[in-house]
Amino acid sequence: MKGTKYYDLPDGRGILDGFSKLIVFEKGCPKKIDPSAVDDESIDTRYGSFFLCHAETFTTKKNREAIKISAGESHVYCIASGSGDKWWRNWDERVPSNAFFADAVATTNGGGCWEEVIIMPVGVKVITFPQQSLMDEI
Repeated sequence: MKGTKYYDLPDGRGILDGFSKLIVFEKGCPKKIDPSAVDDESIDTRYGSFFLCHAETFTTKKNREAIKISAGESHVYCIASGSGDKWWRNWDERVPSNAFFADAVATTNGGGCWEEVIIMPVGVKVITFPQQSLMDEI
């Protein structure tokens, strides 16, 4: 499958499929937050809206890794998309190494379009992979 697909379920839940883990939205979320309430050094809010939530991992009945997003205030998540950039806004340089979950997928065959998700614990400052590599070195 190219990109992601969102499914509304009759019980009020939603499922986002296409990332390396299935994302299940419980009824009653998301709760949108003001991007100015998020520390810009901690989470980059320029590329999408962040939402407060509670996130936990589980395994589906068919043995797929999944994340359940429910109402709460332990995490923030952002789902964003972009186009016309084969480097996906420097995804490799900005993806958090310490995220609860972060993934990006192509939505076209080499056209530079993508979708991404980042889930971070609240209050945790982002450390990118290049930063982590340098920290490990010293």
